[in-house]
Amino acid sequence: EVLIAITIMAALTAFTAKSLQDALRNSTKYRRQINETTELRDVLRVIEKDINLAFHYRNVQQEIFNEIEKEGKSQNPGENRFVEEGKNTPSYTHFLGDETSLHFSSLGNVRTIIDSRESDQAEVGYYLGSCRKRAKPTASTQCLWRRTATIIDDKIDEGGVTIPILEDIKSFKLRYIGDSDGSISAEPEWVNSWDSNEGDLQGTSGKFPNAVEITI
Repeated sequence: EVLIAITIMAALTAFTAKSLQDALRNSTKYRRQINETTELRDVLRVIEKDINLAFHYRNVQQEIFNEIEKEGKSQNPGENRFVEEGKNTPSYTHFLGDETSLHFSSLGNVRTIIDSRESDQAEVGYYLGSCRKRAKPTASTQCLWRRTATIIDDKIDEGGVTIPILEDIKSFKLRYIGDSDGSISAEPEWVNSWDSNEGDLQGTSGKFPNAVEITI
């Protein structure tokens, strides 16, 4: 009877130990998944805020000059001079995106130094690239990078400071939605690229997209 009791106690002890081990393993796994989900949600909030603050300045005067040029040069030499000046007016607000990266001008700049000579405008960009893991610097992985530049220039996808904001990313895909022909009554459609400074058949020239789809 004593041997039977000892055998039963040993079996119960082994079962209890295995149950506790499985519970601890599952707890660690679920905690890691919760942390990853929380980190991903926070990053998406940052991207959403940046895109919602995307700023596009419409140079109405330049658009009028371009329309005059399309219809034909005026017979008035003074008007022709203004047409040429309007044609060469630079536009620094820009939205440039493809399937794996996007760069745009935004009103989300926060001045960290009082009275610093910065405006609310900034260049913001997101793209996928290699980086070092924080927990293991000797190992490399794919990271989502965020680029910011406090000075907007004609190179919307260059310059500034870049930092990795999310590690171990397998893919970063983007799509953009806008009017098919640029008119208000047109049905919107998804496109894989956007360039507000170039004329094309997708109706992206001269405007920012109505929405951006992000898949991580």
